[in-house]
Amino acid sequence: SDLLLAAGATAIVCASDSLALAAVSRLFGDGRPAGNVIAYNIRTGERVPLALSLNGAGRSVALSPDASKLYVGGDFTKANGFDAFHIVRFDLASGSIDFSWRPTLGGTPLTIVPTASTVYVGGGFTSAGFITGGSSPRTNTAAFTTAGSLLPWAPPANGVVRTMLLTPDGSKVVIGGSFTTLNGAAVYGLAAVDPTSGANVAWAATGQIK
Repeated sequence: SDLLLAAGATAIVCASDSLALAAVSRLFGDGRPAGNVIAYNIRTGERVPLALSLNGAGRSVALSPDASKLYVGGDFTKANGFDAFHIVRFDLASGSIDFSWRPTLGGTPLTIVPTASTVYVGGGFTSAGFITGGSSPRTNTAAFTTAGSLLPWAPPANGVVRTMLLTPDGSKVVIGGSFTTLNGAAVYGLAAVDPTSGANVAWAATGQIK
């Protein structure tokens, strides 16, 4: 398995292929299909009956700040049997898709950073939009409101974005990955941007890694 996320007493595991999770499922001995996502009790190791399923690899997982929602991104086009193009939000208590939030991405997200109002996404993709239709160009970064609207925040990276985080004071989004420019400026794989405008901001570590 490739990804492990703890949500209280529940652990969520995503794998890059069904075989990895099938092996985990066999360890539980219940014979239920894994569907590239599996949930289990972190204390007992028993499976939790959450009906989470993807038709492709899960590459990124994240919890909402209140731990009620599970965001998953990856190489899939369906989740729980419904259309879900590379990103989906589940209700963690029920395992159901949250149909009030239906963004899409034109490629694979490798990092998701949810806040109370915004969901920042980075990876290897060329567009972002909505399942109901319509998309806008994006170059490996995008942001949505937690209500599902696409935000203008989109600092273009000339290579894959592999990790992001919001600083504790909420003043910066730190972006790391296989890029040499961000917003057209030389940054060599690590930089910080404004969480609203996406503009590069002064940060001592920028330029130290080359």
